[in-house]
Amino acid sequence: MEHTNNKAVDFLRKHKMAPGQIDMEQCCNVFLDEMEKGLAGKDSSLKMIPTYIETEEDVPTGKQVVVMDAGGTNFRIATVHFNEDKQADIQDFQTYRMPGVDEEVSREEFFETMAGYVMD
Repeated sequence: MEHTNNKAVDFLRKHKMAPGQIDMEQCCNVFLDEMEKGLAGKDSSLKMIPTYIETEEDVPTGKQVVVMDAGGTNFRIATVHFNEDKQADIQDFQTYRMPGVDEEVSREEFFETMAGYVMD
């Protein structure tokens, strides 16, 4: 095991990735810059899709809606409504495995699985 650890440490040092060789502030700034370029649709190593939604109207109160978040490995779903003070009331929050993570699925299977998640 020690030989394997030494090989890993040697590899990291060779590629200037050992903990003591990393300038975290610079790395974070590069990462944030790549994110911003990706969100702006510019050439970037990070392809980004804006996930924020802006509304020009007031958020309706008392109206319950289904919210979904399809991430890389998890699919999250809940119902949400805003009270009179514009505070979100999140109910029935569930996390499921994202279809296709464990094995390849067809497009039909993918959407049928997601539809099953929101059925209730």
